[in-house]
Amino acid sequence: MSALGDHVVETLAERVLAHLRSRGPGHCLQIPHVPLEVADSVCRLVAKELREPDLALVVVPSDQRPKAWQSSPAKIVELRNASEDTGGRLALFVPAGQHVAAEDSFGRSTFEVLDLGDLYDEVVEPLRRRLQTVAPSIAGPRP
Repeated sequence: MSALGDHVVETLAERVLAHLRSRGPGHCLQIPHVPLEVADSVCRLVAKELREPDLALVVVPSDQRPKAWQSSPAKIVELRNASEDTGGRLALFVPAGQHVAAEDSFGRSTFEVLDLGDLYDEVVEPLRRRLQTVAPSIAGPRP
């Protein structure tokens, strides 16, 4: 992944962790429309920082063999249901363009959906400031 891609992954992972940690036991958070490569990378970073019973997973179609940080829709539904009993918080990454059979089971009615509308600005602004310091003629005027 590129330096910009790495920055996107780190920024999104920090946002997911902060958001998840601000929620109580049994909370379910959905991170939708993230490219699969980014979802996988962010999920692995987030999962490293969580302690059981909290989980972070990427949903993949049932006909795909899941990696350790991925799960089928049916398993996600089981984990979501179990989170009420275990008190674990669940962060679910739904890759862009993926439409899976049980998607209604982890939609807005059962998962809080993380708004990523300002992620671009959060990623670009520190890079722009750094470029302004290193190469002001390339960075252009400040907005």
